[in-house]
Amino acid sequence: TLPELLAYARANPGKLNYASQGPGSTSHLTGVMFTQQTGADMVHVPYRGTGPALADILAGNVDLFFDNLGSSMPMHRGGKAKVLAVATPERSKLLPEVPTLREAGLRDFSSSTWFAIVAPPGTPAAVADQVNKAINDVLAMPDIQAQFETLGVQPRIVTPPELAAFIAGEATRWADVARAAKIEKE
Repeated sequence: TLPELLAYARANPGKLNYASQGPGSTSHLTGVMFTQQTGADMVHVPYRGTGPALADILAGNVDLFFDNLGSSMPMHRGGKAKVLAVATPERSKLLPEVPTLREAGLRDFSSSTWFAIVAPPGTPAAVADQVNKAINDVLAMPDIQAQFETLGVQPRIVTPPELAAFIAGEATRWADVARAAKIEKE
């Protein structure tokens, strides 16, 4: 369980390792945030992408992996790996039985991989709003929602100002994590 993992990690500094998709990736920074918020001392093992990291999780060569549900959920459902928690603020509707890291006491923990459709600076607001409405109308379609669900993705319907505020917040939060981890820009 997640509480057992936290207790073990805190009691055994440096004994656990975590895989990532590579230095500076979301999975790496999520691991850094996890160690910052828990005080757990874990070893980072960078891979070249999700596939090799998952292969070593399944082989037992690494202890844990902060991964996307889309790639890990099939292994969880198949009993080959166990999702201990989700890093989003709320439980995932795709795995409602799995708790969040916040439920385990990490009150400020939030990490998710996201994608956005953006336009060049100076795009007229009316054009951005029209494109946004068209995209949101498609995302709201039940068959589109169902298709995303099969991929382990939960689309969010937002306005351009909401997206801009979200991106600004993410940039600040992750820059702070990267600085604390002494990750340099390449």
